Amino acid sequence: MMRGATKILVFLGVCVLFSDAFGISITEVNKEHAKGGNAAEQMPQAEPGPPTNIKVNVLSSTALEVTWDPAPDSTPQYYRVLSQGSGITPGDQIVYDQYYLLNSLLGCTEYFITIISVYSDEVEYRSEPVDGTTDSEVPPMPANCTIVKEGPDSVSLSWVHPLTNCPVYNYNISWEWQALWNETLAGRDWSTSGEMSYTIIDIRPYSEVLISIQGKTSSGYGLPLECEAKTKEDYPSSPKIVSVTEGPDYLSVTWEPPEDLNGVIKQYRITRIGNAEELQEEADGDTLTKRLYGVEACQNYTLTVAAKTAKGFGEESNKWEIYVTGEAPLETVRCTGEASRNFTVIWDHGSVTCKDQNYYITWNSTVLWSDDKDQGEEEVPGNETTYAFLNTPPYTEYTVCVAITKGAEESVCCDHITAEDGPSQPTITEVSSFRGDVRISWSPPEEANGIVRSYNVSWESETADSGSQGFEDVSEGLVEGPETCNTYALSVSAGTTVWGNKSEAQEVDVVNYVDTMSCSSEGTGTVHALFKFASTHCEFNLRNTNWKVDVLWNNDTWTDSASDDSSPSSGSFTVGNLDPYTQVEVCMSVPARDEEKACCTATTDEAAPSKPSEVIASQVTNTTARISWTKPLDVNGAIKSWEVNLRKNSENDWTAHDVEGKLMYFDATDLTPSTNYEVLVKCQTGGGLGEGQHSSFKTLNPDNTPDSKPNLGLIIGLSAGAGALLLLVFVGVLLYQRKKRKTSGEHLEKEAPPHSYNNNGFIGKDVQREGDGYEEDYL
Repeated sequence: MMRGATKILVFLGVCVLFSDAFGISITEVNKEHAKGGNAAEQMPQAEPGPPTNIKVNVLSSTALEVTWDPAPDSTPQYYRVLSQGSGITPGDQIVYDQYYLLNSLLGCTEYFITIISVYSDEVEYRSEPVDGTTDSEVPPMPANCTIVKEGPDSVSLSWVHPLTNCPVYNYNISWEWQALWNETLAGRDWSTSGEMSYTIIDIRPYSEVLISIQGKTSSGYGLPLECEAKTKEDYPSSPKIVSVTEGPDYLSVTWEPPEDLNGVIKQYRITRIGNAEELQEEADGDTLTKRLYGVEACQNYTLTVAAKTAKGFGEESNKWEIYVTGEAPLETVRCTGEASRNFTVIWDHGSVTCKDQNYYITWNSTVLWSDDKDQGEEEVPGNETTYAFLNTPPYTEYTVCVAITKGAEESVCCDHITAEDGPSQPTITEVSSFRGDVRISWSPPEEANGIVRSYNVSWESETADSGSQGFEDVSEGLVEGPETCNTYALSVSAGTTVWGNKSEAQEVDVVNYVDTMSCSSEGTGTVHALFKFASTHCEFNLRNTNWKVDVLWNNDTWTDSASDDSSPSSGSFTVGNLDPYTQVEVCMSVPARDEEKACCTATTDEAAPSKPSEVIASQVTNTTARISWTKPLDVNGAIKSWEVNLRKNSENDWTAHDVEGKLMYFDATDLTPSTNYEVLVKCQTGGGLGEGQHSSFKTLNPDNTPDSKPNLGLIIGLSAGAGALLLLVFVGVLLYQRKKRKTSGEHLEKEAPPHSYNNNGFIGKDVQREGDGYEEDYL
């Protein structure tokens, strides 16, 4: 009971604190609650009324949302939404919510909405109308593109405003055009306009034009409207007459079409003016040649051509003047002449009736040795029947035509090739002598004047005979006639059917040279070289001698040289103090002409080699051992073989074994265990068998053990004894008063090991390198 009372008191205390904090007493709360309950029972019912707080929210260019609230403290049974505006049927919709969505509307359009609250007994309360305007939209394409006018270089067009209530601020007009008479003429461009019409300019006549129009609202450009147009034809530019020729009773006119057709050429008009009379004839648009009949002889005529399109005739062409002779064509024309630089053209006289008649000569030429081309024309009085061509290039092909009227179709022609002539001088580019032969090269003549078939090289000398040598169509050659020990002046000339002049001469010295050499060896230390110059008639000979020495058994090389200012034409040269088996190459040449050298080679004889430098026994067992050795210091030849001799210490006879020269070891087998052996190794070359090198070894016991195994501890002690002793002495001085130590001298009193584990007094370096099972113990 006491615990329950305590809980009640705590609760009351909390309530008191709460009431004090907020200034509210428990009694007052109860009173207000009672009062409020009475007020609710006494409040009167609110009067019905129209909706309030009506709002129109713009959702897009095609939708509006309407929201509202009922009259205060009233509850209508439902609502009627009345709507009207452009593009929709007036609406009257019953809704039970407090919002309504209008969609499928037009952009930029104002709509009016009225909300009616309907209460029981169908009592209605109508709100004031509200309005809302939809957002802007991207416009549809403009309507009804109309080509207002098509000119030769412009197109005018108009269009209708797009089907939208949104304001269109601007229009984009773009176009492409292509000339129908020239596929290479085309263009494209664009512009903007605030109007619903535009004129496109700077288009070529008779061009197809593709036009695109787009409207722009605040939301951007819409879809394009496309339409096509075609500019009208215009006057063409002038044609160009390319030739007018005289026929028996007509003039034949040929022309080129206008550069700018500006449409379809329907017709050409050819105008002929002569003798104060003008005559015009026409040809269809596909014709480019027309004959004009009815011309009179001995008259001057001027001709022009004009082209016509749907627009009309354009400008007249260039004027072409011609004098009509009315003559019969020439019967024959002949080209004659045998010379290289001139010939004559002869023709039969025509029936000339006009007093001022002339002959017209035209020609084309090709220089056959250079492909140079030329052409020309000349006018000759009517009483002449020949024409001479002078200073013509040799070996040139001409085609010459003669006509009574300039450019006449009936001209008569002949062909002629002038004769060949002597070429101009070649140019010597290089001349030199090599081992008695003279080498010469040259460049061809600048003016061949025909077909160069051969060259001739000639030479002259104050001390020797002159001569010449022919060559085919080449640019270099080897002249074989000049003799050594002479100076020659050489020149070159070229020949077609006629020889040309010689080139400027160039001198060359034909120097004597060492023609042959032979080398031979004399014993082991000397090589002789015999030489002979090409000519024995020179007053003196200069000679350089170079030799290279290569000791073949040790690869030592060296070179040396000598010079002789008055060498005989033949003799010998000796290289001495050589080692055996040495190759010597001796070369001789005239000074500054090392490329003309002659060489020979010889090798000195081999000699017996010295003894091998060292013989080593390794890998010793109770019955086998490997005997290896190093080369002698002086091999003196090519090693052919080795002779390895073995014998027991107790025997007098040696057992000889031959080993290939390329090997440096011999494996001895079938040895007697625990036996001392002597070894003697000799080297065999082409010079004989050399002195032998001695060695010895002892095989192991039958159980493959040595006589006594080395004391590894003792060996280590001996090797470290001296250093340890010095250290102990130093430490003993410092610690003498503290402690007395024993020195390591006792270790020195122990017995030293033998020189080798097999007690034969020999251990080779290779044993330590290769290892035979005892190396670790020994070390």
